[in-house]
Amino acid sequence: MLESKWEIDQEEGRGWSYKNPGEPTLFTSTTADRLNKLELFFRTFLKESRTNGEIYEATLHQGFRPKHAVEVLKGFTAQNQIIVTPTDGQKWRKGSYYINYDDYCNRSNRISIQLT
Repeated sequence: MLESKWEIDQEEGRGWSYKNPGEPTLFTSTTADRLNKLELFFRTFLKESRTNGEIYEATLHQGFRPKHAVEVLKGFTAQNQIIVTPTDGQKWRKGSYYINYDDYCNRSNRISIQLT
């Protein structure tokens, strides 16, 4: 369902609804504005260590797709703002956050992520 909403409404993923003339439309905010909301959420949510499964769930509950979470996490990584710790002792492959349905079902505690 969430995928369909984002296909219909590329800006906010809310689906189509009628707006009166003069009211703000989906074109009044950008995807970047929406991702800033997710980034602000993550700045609070990741103050304590969270697993990839917890991040996946929280992303969906915020109304975003997993690819949006990955985009925000990559931004944090580029600015050295997060610590990624593999829970199985393996070396972490940079840029891999395992925020997807398959890892959520099969390996929801593959890594933990926390803001520095």
